[in-house]
Amino acid sequence: MTREKLLDLFSNLHVWKQRGVRAPHKPLLLLLALGRVANQEERLVPYTRIEGRMEKLLRRFGPLRQKHHPEFPFGRLPSDSLWVISGSETLSRTSSGDLLVSELRELGVKGGFPELVHELLFRHPALLQEAAQGLLDAHFPDTWHDEIRIATGIPFTWVVRETPQRRRDPAFRRRVLREYQYRCAVCNY
Repeated sequence: MTREKLLDLFSNLHVWKQRGVRAPHKPLLLLLALGRVANQEERLVPYTRIEGRMEKLLRRFGPLRQKHHPEFPFGRLPSDSLWVISGSETLSRTSSGDLLVSELRELGVKGGFPELVHELLFRHPALLQEAAQGLLDAHFPDTWHDEIRIATGIPFTWVVRETPQRRRDPAFRRRVLREYQYRCAVCNY
């Protein structure tokens, strides 16, 4: 698999959307899996080991819901070719095609990146960072990126600016305060 093909899979992720609300389930699970690769954890992880973390991520970074469903991305991601489930052929599904949580727990079902994807990400940390940044940019506001990176275990990388930052004029603040007579422009306080 080429770098371009892999990044294409991440950028063409099928994400549920309705009335301007986008479900962050799949992107969050993939970011969690990317964090696992970056931290050299095993490729396949039992559903029970990520269920709680996914629920916390959905509560924190997803739309308000009474109940969160970490099993949805676990069972639906294989259709995006970025996830495999051990023994998926023998698992029961609901009428909507979702896996049964009881079976995921009782049978110790494991999921994770396909071997080829995992190996490519593991050997090329820059590619892992690029995939993670693409998911963050496409599915979450910039202000959440650092929090999500911390919550999913994705390491930070320093970005080198190609253009120098403009210097700020230190006298600008004083001129604005003087112009508005040291009062708030909104409430006049």
